[in-house]
Parts: sequence; C-alpha cells; structure tokens
Amino acid sequence: MVTINANNIQRLELVDRLFDDVFSGKKRNTKRYKDRKIAEGYLLYEASENKNLRALVWVTKVETMPLSQVKEKVEEEKNTSLDDLLSRMRSHYPEISLDTKIEVVMHLTPSETYATYGVPDSLLGELGEGYLQKVSTQ
Repeated sequence: MVTINANNIQRLELVDRLFDDVFSGKKRNTKRYKDRKIAEGYLLYEASENKNLRALVWVTKVETMPLSQVKEKVEEEKNTSLDDLLSRMRSHYPEISLDTKIEVVMHLTPSETYATYGVPDSLLGELGEGYLQKVSTQ
C-alpha cells in the first residue's frame, strides 16, 4: 500500500445519489464553482448525507473554463443540452451563468485508481470494510 497522511488527501463533498455513477465510471469528472482548489493526485469524495459513503479517485486533470464550453470539452457532457447543464449547475450554484468560469476536475474511477496508484494505508479505516474488495472486483 501507499503511505500518505490522510490529512493531506484532497476532499470534496458529493451528493449521495452520484456515488454509483462514480464507481461505475459513468461519472469521471466534477464541475465546481468557488470551491477549494483541486490538483492532480488523490481525491476523496465524501457523501453529503451518508457519512460512511466514500470514493477515492485519482485526479488526472483540472481545467478552468466557462460553463458554456463544458459541453464541447468534456466527453461525458457531449450529448447534454446547455439548458440541462445550466439547470444542474444552478441546483448547486444558483447564481451561475453560461459565462461563469468553473473548474472541471477529471478523474479515474475508484477501481482504476486502486489498480494504478493503490490506496493509502492511512485511509483504509476511513474507507470502510469491503472497500478494497469492491474496487478490486469492478
């Protein structure tokens, strides 16, 4: 395993309903506005309601762009209408517009993260029993 202080791991809150998409690979990015800066490396998603729900991913790239450019630059959003994208973002950030610059954080799946980078020993207890089995079999 990897030795990293758990206090040095980047963390972001994520709504509970999106965790299945993170684990399946359907969600490989997060769009953020006025949030903490994220860099390449480990990122621990923590559920907003179920405090036992977590996913460890590896951030591969962070890009700042106007919301209007996300559709053309982010593969998972290519078939999304701008109205739908704006509506989803406004559910979290009511003041956002298509001209607003946001950060798009792209990442591997938890399984890809585990296979490529491992899991820091210091996070094993926090990730919970069964996490390694879950990510090693997907």
